[in-house]
Amino acid sequence: MSWRHLLLPLTAITGLAMVVWGGFLPDYWMLRHQPPGTEPAYPLQAVLTFCALILAECLLLLAVLRPGSYCRSWGRALCASLLALALGGFWFSGFMHAPPYYGMHLQWWLLVCLGLVLLTLYSAGQSWWQRRNKVSA
Repeated sequence: MSWRHLLLPLTAITGLAMVVWGGFLPDYWMLRHQPPGTEPAYPLQAVLTFCALILAECLLLLAVLRPGSYCRSWGRALCASLLALALGGFWFSGFMHAPPYYGMHLQWWLLVCLGLVLLTLYSAGQSWWQRRNKVSA
């Protein structure tokens, strides 16, 4: 099994770990609006919702990129990058006063966007290099 088959599952596991960890961080905005001395519970329902969103986002990327047949497919990478950047804009729009697990999800998604943009550039460069060498040969 190659690295391209493992990359999306490892990315999903990283995102899940970040969101679960973010659930343990204090939500200072919520603490300001609670009575003094009350300890907030772990936001289990919200964290599970964001874990499901992470899995759905990775499945969407899996459907677009199709790692099994990916071979310098800069078009697929570009589509995945544009989709990820659009979703990143959506997630970024709700960031103000968001709880830590939301921020962890956003940070993870922005890293995914960066990785997809780099994949697009790499794939386009490899495709260009292969065509250049084929024409000159």
